[in-house]
Amino acid sequence: MSDGVSDPVSCVAFFDIDPVNDKPILRGEQITGAVEDNSFSFTVAQLMANDTDVETASPYETDSISFAGINGATHGRISTGTGGVINYIPDTDFCGTDNFSYTVIDSHGSSSTVQSQIYVQPVNDLPVVEYDRSSNAEDTIWNTFAISRLLANDSDVDGDTLFIRNPHVLSGHGQVRISGSNLQIKPDAHQHAMVIGYTVSDGHGGEVESRLSLDNIREHNYAPDFSGLYRITRYDPLAGIIFAFHAEDRNGGDSWTLSGGLHQMGDIVSITTSSLHTDYPLARMTDYGYGHFGLSWHIVRPGGGAGDNWDPTQLGYNATFTLTVTDHQGATGTIFVDLDRMQRNEGPVYHYTPVVLDLDGDGVELLNVSENIKFDWNLDGKAEATGWIGHDDGFLVYDYDHDRQVNQPDELSLRQYSPGAATDLEGLRAFDSNGDGRFDKTDTGWNDFGVWQDKNSNGVTDMGEFSSLDELEINAINLKSNEEYEEINGNIVYGTTSFIREDGTTGEVADVGLNGTVIDSLEETDKPAELEQMTQPQQIDENPTAATSPTAVEVFDETQSENETDPTGNPPVLLSQEPNSNVETSEPEARQEPQEENSHPAAPSPVDDATISLLAAQLISDMATNSQAVDTPDVHIPAPLPVDPIVTIDHHAAAHEHDHDILSIF
Repeated sequence: MSDGVSDPVSCVAFFDIDPVNDKPILRGEQITGAVEDNSFSFTVAQLMANDTDVETASPYETDSISFAGINGATHGRISTGTGGVINYIPDTDFCGTDNFSYTVIDSHGSSSTVQSQIYVQPVNDLPVVEYDRSSNAEDTIWNTFAISRLLANDSDVDGDTLFIRNPHVLSGHGQVRISGSNLQIKPDAHQHAMVIGYTVSDGHGGEVESRLSLDNIREHNYAPDFSGLYRITRYDPLAGIIFAFHAEDRNGGDSWTLSGGLHQMGDIVSITTSSLHTDYPLARMTDYGYGHFGLSWHIVRPGGGAGDNWDPTQLGYNATFTLTVTDHQGATGTIFVDLDRMQRNEGPVYHYTPVVLDLDGDGVELLNVSENIKFDWNLDGKAEATGWIGHDDGFLVYDYDHDRQVNQPDELSLRQYSPGAATDLEGLRAFDSNGDGRFDKTDTGWNDFGVWQDKNSNGVTDMGEFSSLDELEINAINLKSNEEYEEINGNIVYGTTSFIREDGTTGEVADVGLNGTVIDSLEETDKPAELEQMTQPQQIDENPTAATSPTAVEVFDETQSENETDPTGNPPVLLSQEPNSNVETSEPEARQEPQEENSHPAAPSPVDDATISLLAAQLISDMATNSQAVDTPDVHIPAPLPVDPIVTIDHHAAAHEHDHDILSIF
């Protein structure tokens, strides 16, 4: 100290500092090791490993800290046990980070609380499944079930995407497979029930067995088939050229109702004809009913004018028409008959009928069957060689299951959806819900359709090949065909129309029949000798008589041997019968008891021109099978599609001295 005058003087001063107790310093911990759906324990020492108090390290004061308690976890239960143990039980199915807090107190009563975390490691929960049941399957065909519907009543708490694998038959007899996004089941013939097992997997190791039960499996109604031109029986100057066609129905005997009480019991109830397509204006097709058809045109001399001989090299006309056989459930089979001036010895050729869009504006391009592109048209698990479209054109697709895949023939062939339709463009009219003659955005089924452009021509819908009509900016498809017939690389175009884009430009739409190989819809059986003989082409009798005995083709049940009889006791079916003028015809009847009568049917008198015109305008009924939905799960049962075997009829040999030729098909 100094007074400013004297020298400074030193001194010592003393003072007291009152102590202040500091709170414990805590650091929150992240505890690991907990597992979903399992209890977990850790210690207080682990929790307080990084907690301190400043007084504990001071040389001037003493202090200590101790655990004072733990607070509840957000997603579980946490509590302290004996011996410094903390117990934690996470909520059911909880995984991830859970929060809790704990408190520490020192020896002077100061406390601190801090939040900590427990990480709960997830485990893969098993899927929860419910068994499925359906009562809408049919035997001997592939029944399609959407996998998405089979899994609709199954769940996974982890949110994993479920799928099925390893389908197998638990009971019953048949086949099962996964095809794209569908489960397909093919019961053996006469199976009444099946149980299909499969594994539901979450993709992370969680798998549970589930099953689909099929109750009340129905017999599939196969469409009847024409087997081709079996025989030219004779040529008659008055009756014309007589042909015998052979039709078969896999479900049972063929049925025919003729005049005079002659009546066979079975599945086939009628054969009808379409209108005649020809470039000769005087030609006409007459349907006399009950399987009797007449085709006639006026013969001209090579130099012009009416004449009495036929020079096919000068005449140069052809005619085409279709015959359709219908069974008692309405399923149909169709044969395409081509009367050409050139002699041919070809067997039946089959056609599959889609609607094709010209996407690049250079006209519809069709590929020959020799390109060996294959598609399973009849759902037998084997793809058939078929004519196809060019890689820059597209099929119109009825994508009823919205999977953007084309794996069912009834997604391409549309005529079955419109009773009476002869072509697919006519079948598309079934979806014209407002009846304005166009299929467009105002129609209810518009969003069910798309276009498949098979860019690599492999017969499979690959990534990027399917587009919706809206994605292609297509606004409408006109439904009126110009009915201009042409052939492209062995394929048939029955006519064309147009589609309209959003910008008002148009493109061509073709009503197509794709050339293809024979579909073996019936199992191979040994044919009776007389049927085997009839399969060989026959020459027309150059010296015909006006009256010969009728020619008939018997159709045998393929499941029977030659010596077995129809279990119903029905007589053989006559699919060919020559006219007899002494008997009147009657309307066809389905499934009536046979009547004992030996008279034969008669061809009616020629009808007037108005009736002929009406008959010529009437198109055949075709493929009456439909798609049906099932409650749980949905099932769509596509039937094998009808195909059009082309029968080429040689009429070179039909040169005779008369003014008119009549081709009658019985």
